[in-house]
Amino acid sequence: MGALTGVGYELKSYSFRRDLSTDLWQLEAGSGQVLIDSTAFVLTAVAHGNGADYWILTHLHSSDTFASFRLSAIAVDPVPVISHIGTTMPIEASGVGLSGPLVASYDGTQLALSISGAGNPYPYDLFSELYHFDTSTGVIIAYATLPALLFTRHLGTEFSMDGTKLY
Repeated sequence: MGALTGVGYELKSYSFRRDLSTDLWQLEAGSGQVLIDSTAFVLTAVAHGNGADYWILTHLHSSDTFASFRLSAIAVDPVPVISHIGTTMPIEASGVGLSGPLVASYDGTQLALSISGAGNPYPYDLFSELYHFDTSTGVIIAYATLPALLFTRHLGTEFSMDGTKLY
């Protein structure tokens, strides 16, 4: 994540190469590529259905939009798979939304995102949304909302190992 721009944060991709003479990894000059310039402060990764690649997932600020970037051994595909689903991410007066973590189940087929703050039914409520994630296509579908917990700060969320519980 990068510097604050607009109402969100930049998501950037960088390339590194291994210097065989020193056995150290070096940042490739000029490799910083902005993938999205206005994300909420959430990011997670899920193994791709092909068993070799990964999906890098984020939520765009002030929208109902998720972006799934495919990461291969060669590079990050800069064109994301876009999914419009769920609640529009809120914004505080400071321009930064109050969101908890975006987490994935161990098999990658379920996602949970906790949201609180301005724009919700109550100014300090908390609710979580559950989603199904297709690890082959990068598409996020079918969601459910869990009830709000009033006046609670949310610091963490995690799925059980078998994916049947959300803590």
